[in-house]
Amino acid sequence: MLSEHHGGSPTTAYQCNNLDIDIQASPKISVKKLIALLVAAGVIGFPASTWYFGRQAQAMSTQLTSTVTAAIPYVSVVSNDYQKGFFKSTQTLKLRPALPGFDAKPEHEISVVNVIEHGPLPGFKGVGAARITHSVVLPPEAQKAVAAVYGQQSPINAVTVMNIAGGGTTTLSSPKVSGKTPEGTFAFQGLDGVVKFSSGMQSFNYSVSAPGLEYSDAKQGKLTLGALAMTGAQTKVAGTEQLYVGKQESTVTGVDVINAGKPTLSMKQIRYAVDSSNAEKDFMNGSGKLNAASIKAGELDLGTFDYEFSMQKLHVASLDALSKSIQATVSKASADAANPAGSTAKPGGVNPMQSAMGMNNDMLAALKQHLPELSKHQPSFTLDKLRIGTDKDFAMASASVRLLLIAATDLDNPMALIPKLDASLNVELSDSFLNLLAGTAASRIGGGAMDNAAVQGQMTPEMQAAFEAQKAQQAAQTKQMVDAQLQGAVAEGYIIRGVGKVSAQLTLKAGQLLVNGRPMGPNMAQPK
Repeated sequence: MLSEHHGGSPTTAYQCNNLDIDIQASPKISVKKLIALLVAAGVIGFPASTWYFGRQAQAMSTQLTSTVTAAIPYVSVVSNDYQKGFFKSTQTLKLRPALPGFDAKPEHEISVVNVIEHGPLPGFKGVGAARITHSVVLPPEAQKAVAAVYGQQSPINAVTVMNIAGGGTTTLSSPKVSGKTPEGTFAFQGLDGVVKFSSGMQSFNYSVSAPGLEYSDAKQGKLTLGALAMTGAQTKVAGTEQLYVGKQESTVTGVDVINAGKPTLSMKQIRYAVDSSNAEKDFMNGSGKLNAASIKAGELDLGTFDYEFSMQKLHVASLDALSKSIQATVSKASADAANPAGSTAKPGGVNPMQSAMGMNNDMLAALKQHLPELSKHQPSFTLDKLRIGTDKDFAMASASVRLLLIAATDLDNPMALIPKLDASLNVELSDSFLNLLAGTAASRIGGGAMDNAAVQGQMTPEMQAAFEAQKAQQAAQTKQMVDAQLQGAVAEGYIIRGVGKVSAQLTLKAGQLLVNGRPMGPNMAQPK
């Protein structure tokens, strides 16, 4: 509340809740006149600030558009129309696919419409520099297909609020929908997400969640996708234009596929996580993991799945320069593809074959320019773990590659790169896993249409018994064949047999390939 306190002093004090404001006023200026002046200042100041933020909104929108379109390869901007108003402006961005060899026509265009409400009170829905409501207009055929699913609802709703101090927040959502198609039924539980970004996209963080999706086809089967969650926080590496470090994580509770009434594939508790940093100022390091708590293919239990990798000593300046060169190459290829020779959209353009060759040459030139500097610091790429299986039945591998000093001329001859690599590969499989794979392969070889007939109940008991006996015989023959091949590989030194398992190690060093510590060649099995 605004209250007035009088005293013998020419000072008039106003109190708004807990905020005291002292105004050194002349005794000749009454409170009513002062309020009138403040109101007049507001009447003049609000339109002025709206005009100012209208200009700011256009600049922010242009920057945001440039950032987003530059990050999307093989899309060309056909037009960018900005209709500026006093309280509100509208930007219409027309995009067209720009894939090499694809003759894009006007009917392939997608329009992104941004309705921009100017600050400082955009749309009178809060405080900010601007409030942008995004919408997408699809080509007629695509729009018809979307309408069949979503009806009058928009498939995606997105609003960005630009902060006065810079940066902003984008919220997006997709409604729940369910219904029928000519082939079956579907149910999508919707999607929600938030992206917060700083001024100039120096940093951003996001979170997205989607409870699930189910599609059922009476003839083909059923697909169920469990709850999806995505989070991340990224910060641009100082002095770069393309590189970000931070953490990202995605999880899915499960994926299930049922075909002809039988489970075909089931994956549970899937998680993908990436963590990168540049604790060393001039270098980036990173690691990632892809895990699944359970995988089943039909009746075959494959246990867990683990894929873990890491990267070390990536020189920041070289990697950023290489990224920019590659992006420029892709942008040029997109521009060429948007204007191909003989195009119905723009006749007399670039020949697609020449464009593809030009892109390859530009990529090679970028590598020649930046890879030598990147290799000076001997970056390494490691497959820390690749494993699938149970405690008993498993297959696993690990690998690493380290770059040595590469000259630009080495890229003219791929064979010249071999001595510039230090690499290793280790593979290990349990005997039981090999038998499991052999048995599965034999079953599929001996099954086919007979399996489908059994599922559909079209076989007599006698036929079923004969079929099962045939499958068992096929499995035994396949196992014998695999055992014979393994024995031959062990005798030649390609494989090492251990207790209940087989393994192999390949090493590339100084241009020489070693298999299990011995030079590759006909005498590999001979003792050292």
